[in-house]
Amino acid sequence: MKNNILYIIAILLCAGLRGSAQEQLTLRDRAEELYERMEYAEAIPLYEHLLQVKKPRVLDMERLASAFLYINDYEQAENWYARAVQTPGHRPEAQWGYVQSLRQNGKYTEAKVQLLDYRQRHGDSP
Repeated sequence: MKNNILYIIAILLCAGLRGSAQEQLTLRDRAEELYERMEYAEAIPLYEHLLQVKKPRVLDMERLASAFLYINDYEQAENWYARAVQTPGHRPEAQWGYVQSLRQNGKYTEAKVQLLDYRQRHGDSP
């Protein structure tokens, strides 16, 4: 009888440990989850941390730039969009966001240059 009780307790403990040892999200997964839920201010520090490597991912730069754009921090958005559009493999949306942030910062001449380049590469629609 005593062995049965110990056996049951052991099974319950193992089942409890297995349930609490679920896979944790990576930093990038957490940043993307916050971004998708439109919690841009919370996602920004995570993306900034992800970009502190030798070869940062262009998508992380684009997400960080757009998060800054969405919270109306146009100077930071311009900074990160500038980096993203200079990186091979950037998406057309990054260049469009760069145009928008330049316009918001009153840099109309630079925005026009980027807009013409955007239109030449990707056509008229954003």
